[in-house]
Amino acid sequence: MDRRTAARTVGRRASGLPTRRPREGPAHLSCGTSAFSPASTIDLDALSYRHLTAHGVSFGFSRHFESAPILEDLRPVLLPAAGRGEIRPVIDRTVGIEQFGEVTEVLRSGDAVGKLVMTFA
Repeated sequence: MDRRTAARTVGRRASGLPTRRPREGPAHLSCGTSAFSPASTIDLDALSYRHLTAHGVSFGFSRHFESAPILEDLRPVLLPAAGRGEIRPVIDRTVGIEQFGEVTEVLRSGDAVGKLVMTFA
């Protein structure tokens, strides 16, 4: 993300786009979801009028019993695709655990593009 990016995270209880961008340039909207909250709504007209682009989705689960059935259903599709190289993680950098300070600074700066991986050797 470049420095003009406005990152916002909203839960399902929010309706529509939560904020306007502070200035021209790209923007990122991250919508958090929960299996136990009401359905989310996003105003597609507002998305279009603000010249925003939606790229993919990300889901998280707080309990193993929520994620296990979903992951099991995805296994026959995702694992072969990953094996063929069609699905790959985006890794910003890999550092040893002794460099945790660097990871902390990158997270605070918002400059990470992808996952930050720490190795334990």
